[in-house]
Amino acid sequence: MPSWDVVSPPQEAPVRRVREEVRDGVVVAIFSVLASSTVTLALMALTRLAG
Repeated sequence: MPSWDVVSPPQEAPVRRVREEVRDGVVVAIFSVLASSTVTLALMALTRLAG
């Protein structure tokens, strides 16, 4: 049975640097472009096959 009266010290989150934030933003932008392009190409292919 765990002891509930033992409290561990609060863990501080590591500080994120600006370059990490920028890298994450670039990754999201690239993913967004790839995802929207894939959907667009799939819809174009579908309309060509249907028409």
